[in-house]
Amino acid sequence: MKKILTIFTTMLLLHSCTKLGKNITVTGRVLNPITGKGFEGIELQLQKVGKGLPAGYKSVKEVYTDADGYFEINHLGGVEGYSVMAQTTSEQYRLGWLVDGEYKVNDQLSVTKGKKMNVDYHAVGYGKVKINVKYRVNPSKQIF
Repeated sequence: MKKILTIFTTMLLLHSCTKLGKNITVTGRVLNPITGKGFEGIELQLQKVGKGLPAGYKSVKEVYTDADGYFEINHLGGVEGYSVMAQTTSEQYRLGWLVDGEYKVNDQLSVTKGKKMNVDYHAVGYGKVKINVKYRVNPSKQIF
């Protein structure tokens, strides 16, 4: 009888713990919306939003994009709020998140617990421009 009571109690505790926290699943891609090319090696952080934390955020999981810019974050969340942030390089201009057809222009993306989110992070790479200027001076003409 003790074994049955212990097993029942353990199952009850495990069930109540999973009810407090819901799974967090965020999938998507970091890409250039103009060319459609993905950015490889971009770090994405799942951050816990909490009071009393330095700067209000604590990183709980980090993932990196693959060769085509795709990523997936899975985490068993608690009762706190969570957000995702992309750490783009200085060679990219950050545009924002595209979530369910709506554009978000902030760096932090609030995560909905218990629901699989598919988001795309848009960034545009800075280009390099090289200009060659040829200037001929005619010394016989004076400009005064």
